[in-house]
Parts: sequence; C-alpha cells; structure tokens
Amino acid sequence: MEKLNLKWKKRLLYVSATAVIAIIVILISTAYIIMLNNAIKENTINEINEITQHDQVAIKNYVSYNIENLKRVSRRMRRAACETVDQFKTNLGYERAETPFSGVYYVDTEGNIYTADAVISPDEFKHDLLAELTNGQDKFIKRFNFESELFAEKCRGEQLVYGMTMKFCFASDEDKTPLTLGDTQFVAVLGITRLSALQSGLVLDSFDIDGVANGNSAVINLSGQYIVDPQFAITENLSRNFFEEIDSSEKCTLSSGQIRLKMENWEHFTFDITEKVYDQNSGTYKTESKFYSCIPIDDQEPVRWYFLLSVNKSLFSERSYSLIIMNLVELLIVVLIVLAALLLIMFNQYKSANAIAKEKAQSEFLSNMSHEIRTPLNGLVGLNYLIVNAIDEPEKHEQIKEWLKKSQSTAKYLLSLVNDVLDMSKLQAGKVDIVKEPMLIESITDAVWSMQRDNIERRGIRFIPDINITEPCIMGDSVRIKQVLVNLVSNAAKFTPAGGSIIICVNQEPLGDGKVLTTITCEDTGCGMSPEFLETIFEAFTQERNKNTASIKGTGLGMAISKLLVDAMGGELLVESQLNIGSKFTIKLPAEIAKTPDYISQQTVGIVQKQEKRTKPLKLLVAEDNELNAEVILEILGDEGFIADHAADGQKAVEMFSASEPGEYDVILMDMRMPVMDGCTASEKIRELDRPDAKKVLIYACTANTFEEDKIRAIQSGMNDFLTKPIDVKVLLQKLENTVIRSDGDNK
Repeated sequence: MEKLNLKWKKRLLYVSATAVIAIIVILISTAYIIMLNNAIKENTINEINEITQHDQVAIKNYVSYNIENLKRVSRRMRRAACETVDQFKTNLGYERAETPFSGVYYVDTEGNIYTADAVISPDEFKHDLLAELTNGQDKFIKRFNFESELFAEKCRGEQLVYGMTMKFCFASDEDKTPLTLGDTQFVAVLGITRLSALQSGLVLDSFDIDGVANGNSAVINLSGQYIVDPQFAITENLSRNFFEEIDSSEKCTLSSGQIRLKMENWEHFTFDITEKVYDQNSGTYKTESKFYSCIPIDDQEPVRWYFLLSVNKSLFSERSYSLIIMNLVELLIVVLIVLAALLLIMFNQYKSANAIAKEKAQSEFLSNMSHEIRTPLNGLVGLNYLIVNAIDEPEKHEQIKEWLKKSQSTAKYLLSLVNDVLDMSKLQAGKVDIVKEPMLIESITDAVWSMQRDNIERRGIRFIPDINITEPCIMGDSVRIKQVLVNLVSNAAKFTPAGGSIIICVNQEPLGDGKVLTTITCEDTGCGMSPEFLETIFEAFTQERNKNTASIKGTGLGMAISKLLVDAMGGELLVESQLNIGSKFTIKLPAEIAKTPDYISQQTVGIVQKQEKRTKPLKLLVAEDNELNAEVILEILGDEGFIADHAADGQKAVEMFSASEPGEYDVILMDMRMPVMDGCTASEKIRELDRPDAKKVLIYACTANTFEEDKIRAIQSGMNDFLTKPIDVKVLLQKLENTVIRSDGDNK
C-alpha cells in the first residue's frame, strides 16, 4: 500500500510539474503575444507618424515653391517693362507656360484683372477679388471658385489661389520699384493651380493590402473645410466639414471641441474614431474604426492648414496575425537549434580543414621558396669558392671569366625570383594599386615587341605583331599590362624551338557606354601543355616537367602573377594549349575609351641628348651607409672616369652638399634607408637650401625599397629618378651619360 501511494505521489508530482510547466509556457506565450501586439501597434503608429511628417513637409515645400515662383514671375514681369497691354498679356502667356501655374493674374489699383487672355474689369466680374481673397493679408492661399466664363477654361471652377501684394512681393529685394504698365500700377499678383495638383501628391498606398486601401490622407483648414481629400471628387469636398463628421461619428476618443482647441494650439496629436461607412460592393453601411494622426502644415500665414492621415485599425490586427502564426512555429525552434548545432559543427570542421589546407599551402610555399632560393645561392657560393681559389692562377683567368658570367646570370635569376615573390605577396594581399590613366595600347605592344624582338629572333623564332584596333587610347595601367605581356612573351620564347613563331594579336570590339573590349592574344608554336597541367597553370610555383622542358629554368610565378594582375584590372586571362602544337594566352580587358593626351601624342622621350664633349667630368655625391655597397659603387664610378665622394648617412650628405661650391656636385646617389637621417628627408633638406644648384642638382634614389609607394615618396621628396638595388650598372651609366653638363655647372 505504501509503495502504491508512493507511486501515485510520483505520478501526481509529474502531472503537477507538467501542469506547472504548461501554465508557465501558456503565461509566457500569452505575455509574449501581448508584448508583440503592443510592439506592432507602437511600430505601426510610429510608421504612421513618420509618413504624416513626411507628407506634411512635402506639402509645405510645395506651397513654398509656388510662393517663390510667384515672386520670380513678378520680378521678371517688372524687368520686362511692358509698354502695351498686348505685350503684358504675351509675357503672362510665357509665364503661364513655364511655371506650374495654370494662370497668372495681376490686379491693379482699379480692381482690373489682367490675364494672358484678357483684361477683366470690375464691371464684368461682379466680385471684389482682392477683398474676398486677401482679408487684409499680404500673402494668402485659398480655395476660390472661378465661375465666370471670362477666365480661361482650365482656370474655371474650384481652384487653389496663391496670392500676394506687390509690396510683399518686392519687400526682400533691393529694388522696390513697383510693377507698372504705363500709368497703371499693380497691387497684387495671383497664381492659379488646380486642386488636383496638390491632391495627386496625397495618394497613399503605404498601407494597401491586396489592392485594398487601408489609409487615406487629407488637408483641412482650421474651420474644418477640406482643402484636398483624394477619397472624394473636388466638388464633393465643398460641402464636407471635418468637425461635422467628428460630431456625427459613433465614437471618438476626442470631441470636435477638443480637436479645435488642439488645432488652435498648433499641436501634433492622434485619436481613434468609429464611424459608419457606405460599402459600395455590398450596398450597405458598415462600422469602421480608424486611427488619425494630425499635424500642422505651417504655423504662419498664409497656410494655416492641418494634414490628416487616417488608417483603418484593422491593419493593426492584420499585422498581428502573422505574429500569432510565428508562435505556432515555436515548436520548431528545438529542431532549428539542433540543425544550427549541426551546421556549427560542420562549419568548425570546414574551418579546420581550411586551416590545415592553409598550413599545408604555407608549408609547400616555404619549401618551394627554400628550394628556388637555395638552388641559385648554392651555385653562387660554389662559384665564389672556385673564383677565390683560382684567382692567383694565371692559366685559369679565362675560366674565372666564364665563372663570373655564370655568377652574374645566376644573381639576375635570383633577383627576378625575389621580385616575383614580392609581387605575388602584394597581389595576394590585395595591396597592389591599379592605376587608371590614358594609355596607347599599340605603343605598349610595340614596346614589348621592341624589348623582346632581338632575343627571340636571335634564337631563330619569328616574332609577329598583328594590331587591329579601333580605339587607340583607353584607360588602364600601362605598366601592369606591359608586365603581363612581357611575362607571356618571355614564357612563349622559353618553350618555342627554333623555326617556330610567336604572334601577338590585338583586337577590339565596342561594349557601349563609352567602353571597349580589348583582346590581346599571345600564340606560339611551342611544346604546349598537357590538359592536367592547364588546370594548375595559374597556381604559384607550378611548371610542367617533361622531356621538352626539363632544361628550362623558371620560378613558376609568372603565370600566377599575370592572372592576379589581369583580375585586379577587371579583365580575364584565358589559356588554350595542346602538347607538341603550341599555346595561346588571351587577355580580355574591358576599359573606358579615353582621349589621347598631348603628352602622349607628342611621344617625348624625356632624355636630353648629351653633349659631344663635356667641359669637365661628372662629380657625384654617394650617400650610402653600407660600406661594401659604397666601396663597390665608388670603384665602378672611378673606373668609368667619374669623380665621387662618399657620405655615410643622410645628415652627412646634406652637410657635404652645403659645404661644396655651387655646381660642384652634378648628381647625388641617395640611399633611402640610412641612420641619422633617411634619404627622403635628406633630399628635402637639400632642396630647401638657399643656393642656386639646390633645386637643379640631379638626385637619384638608390634603394632596395621597390614598391610603388616608395617610388612615389622618393619623387615627392624631390628626387628626380628611382634606381632599385641591386643597381643595374648599365642603367646607371646610361643615365649618367645622358646627363649634360653646361659650362656654368647647371644640369639638364
């Protein structure tokens, strides 16, 4: 019995616990639904208020725009200085056509009304128009019914009249000369617009559901008269009064008296109303509850109007229904949580796999880098060992020369590898800036052809350019395009045997909107590539190894760099190849069409021809903190017949130049990174010196900093040119040979 009672107690406890949990869930769900309903109601009210304020500002701006337009019309009419009535009417016709007004009327001191079609006397129009409209005000906007056939047809009937006195019209002008026509002086101007012009801006569809309008907007004056109500025809608005509708409603949270008081105090307020509305579909009246938002349009004359926005309260419940459905979906939350957990696990596994792949790629990169760098370094170290051991043996001098040539070739290969790795790292990091400037695509192709022609034709390979372009000048980065073309042509030259050919073909086709697609192909008759290798050709450190390419040396970075550069320029790099037949690389580059600038069309080389005979040898100041580099460059310059002094840092270079005679130094070779003072700062200090040669002396940056921002910084600091380390001695000597020395010591 005790066990049975214990069992029932446990069951009762479980049932009680379940009931408590169920009650808690019901209470939480109920509270949640109430909170959601309140939030929806509050959000809807906020949305209504925002729309109300937006339309209020739109109406206010519309009215201000027409008032200012009327002032501008009067200023233009005054400047026209019409001498006859016909001239005056003609100008009014022009103004009517060019302004938003369907009619512009002027009233003179005698009460005559001047329109573009006629002059209407007080005897013909039995109204004191100004007295009825102005009510003693300088400016006004009112509804008025032009019933007389004396007015143009489009101005008859119920119209919205903007008006002002001439005194008010010209009050803010420096020139306050009245508007006259001979002896006639005008006292007021009227601009006529249809009520529909204002009404069209009040069509409200923000709360439409399935094509059924759930909201309406209107404009009333402080007397409750409807100025505009898109629900009704304009003629029906004449007999309607907002306050009378409030009094006739079944229920309203504010009385008409309270609403009048709030409007007189110019308040922004809301209220609920229940009224009977005639349903045209069923032919019966139905009860409808609405929410009203009321906001003043302007608290200044002439526009003392209120903007009303009403929304059916059924909209609130319709928006809440969706939330009730959401509560039914709560049962699926647990499933979603489980799915989310599974997705999270899968995502973590994906991240782990990516991390492993990235680590593997980095490991392979370092391994490839180690192999590619150590291989030429091993050759350099070995050659250096052989040269040192054989330097004192005269019979091996020819062999030493051969070793030195191989050493130089290996060093250049190592330098190209370093440059490729630096380019690759910057491209992968997205730090390469692509320049967009006018460039001649044919000049770029010619430059690549001229640069590679001798090397290619010396190997018995035909090198053929085929240029077919319609737009010679386009926007792009000429340096990067040239770099890609050099990579493609050099690659083709490596793998094309004697007797073969390399063809560079350039074509264009229009894209519209001032753009053109430039297609550049580099096609060779070389050894070609296998389909398997084509899938990885644009990956770093990839190079196909077979009997045709076993002896060809390369870093395997050229194609990867070319692909990244073309992608960065918004183009596309494609490849087609067949083994033992050849390869074809295609660059598709969309670009804007540009006008050829003068500095390009002139094709100036920028190198001043040297004098046949110098009056004195060049003297250089070498700013270099590395003793070995300084020793090498000074020795080279000395052997070439130049005079050179050495400064161990930038500060020393500034001091030596300051202490020299004007014109003593012709060229300064400036390292950028030095202790005490860097090269850019030293260049700036030299350019700031108060001596005639400070601005003219040539300063060449000699640095291992090879990035574009380093070049820009060097030029901005006052340097004339940029030489990268290791310095190409031939390039340096060519620059020095092209430096002209005048007899007075000034450089060109």
